[in-house]
Formats: sequence, structure tokens, C-alpha cells
Amino acid sequence: MAEHERFLSIAGGDPALAKAVYDNLRRLEEGAGGPAMQELARDVLAGRISLREAANSGAYAEAFRDLPREDPVPDQWRSATGDDRAEDAHSDTGAHEP
Repeated sequence: MAEHERFLSIAGGDPALAKAVYDNLRRLEEGAGGPAMQELARDVLAGRISLREAANSGAYAEAFRDLPREDPVPDQWRSATGDDRAEDAHSDTGAHEP
């Protein structure tokens, strides 16, 4: 069994997402998120705590709170008109005008 497969349940059964979770934990283990996240990643990867337990743990609450947040709305979407947004949404679904 590949290392990332133990994260399948938290990834909703998606192997690519499970691999992404594992890869990100490895980056955190290397120190990418600071000392608290490094400790969390080490504990999760070593199997001492599950990722769900870590996420719900008060011990790591401050580390999660201090993580930088990316803006979920890209600038081009924010400045787009309603028509542009509708066209974008329409093209993302694969639907085409008759």
C-alpha cells in the first residue's frame, strides 16, 4: 500500500486528493508551515494522531488560525461583468449554445 492511501477516507476516496494531502503533510513536516504545523505533520505522518483529530484539536488551533489564507476569489473573477461570469460558468460545464 502506498503511503498516501491511508488518507483516502479523508479525501472522500479520491486517490489524487489523498496523494495531495500526503504531499502537503510532507511539506509541512519539512517546516513549510512553521514549527507548530511541522509538529502536527510529524504526528499525523507517524500515525500518533489522525488528520481529523489534529484538525479538531485545541492544541493545534492556534497553528491553523495563523496559517496564511489565500483569497478564494481571483481578481479576474471579481472584476468580471455578470455576462463574463455567466459565459465562464457556461464554458466550464462543457455546455454549448445550440
